[in-house]
Amino acid sequence: MKTKVLFVIIFIILVISITVLREKPILLKYLSGSARLIGKPVKVKVYINDKLSNKVKIFHTDKYWNNEKADYYILNCNFCERNIFIIDRVGKVVACANSTNKSHYDIVLGYLFQSDVGAKFSPIAGNIKGLGFKSNLIIKEDEITFTLPALEKPKKINFKLIFDKVRKN
Repeated sequence: MKTKVLFVIIFIILVISITVLREKPILLKYLSGSARLIGKPVKVKVYINDKLSNKVKIFHTDKYWNNEKADYYILNCNFCERNIFIIDRVGKVVACANSTNKSHYDIVLGYLFQSDVGAKFSPIAGNIKGLGFKSNLIIKEDEITFTLPALEKPKKINFKLIFDKVRKN
């Protein structure tokens, strides 16, 4: 009897694990060391075309994949031409992630996970790997403004991020 109960418990745990890993493949990458935890969204007021919005989640990381010092924001927005954009404060560039599918970026229980492949990005101004789009990026101490390409008309979206707490480089 105890053996059957143990078998049923192990079977249920196995089925749940397989289901979760199939729906959230980034977790398998995280467990294998090829993805990292970025964290919860930062507190920021996001204005889209001059209107306050809560449609965009913004995350921050202070290191690149190789632990080199960084200062960039990851924007998760599904109404732009791509759904993941990077605002690199050090390089002063807006970029798009090279891969944005659920195997490379995903939010699990409010936490953003990023794979090693997802961590690579290209400036959106580039014509080869980028979008050939000028972002008009302006970085101030507590504010970042830029433009991103949209899926629908108007063909561009103006963003303004206003931070409650100023980050120091």
